[in-house]
Amino acid sequence: MDCCTPPLVNGFHHVAVLAPNLDYALEFYGVILGLSPLPLPDGLKGSVLWLDLGCGNQLHVMKGEPTPDGRAHFALDVGSAQEWRTYLTKHEVEFYEPDVQIAGKERIFITDPFGNLIELTEAPERR
Repeated sequence: MDCCTPPLVNGFHHVAVLAPNLDYALEFYGVILGLSPLPLPDGLKGSVLWLDLGCGNQLHVMKGEPTPDGRAHFALDVGSAQEWRTYLTKHEVEFYEPDVQIAGKERIFITDPFGNLIELTEAPERR
């Protein structure tokens, strides 16, 4: 490695969002979105949730108040945005269509109960 070349980035590991109530966050992310909790080190219990997104990727939900600006978000790769529309409607979770469409990429947006923005996107390039 020379002085101008950054070290290797291996890939995505986790994204963190804020929620004032971790029990409610676990209900939303664990029950509604179906993410499995991961074990926490003893020193972190009660202050954060670690949730499995698959393929070694994680969502960390930290105790705190979110301050969303309408653009900051994370995206989950889903099989079918249309199936999620149906599922979310059944569970009375509001979803939003994007302002800008991307050709060949079906996606919708939801907010968690705390105001964090989540994109549900079909990502055929990852298959």
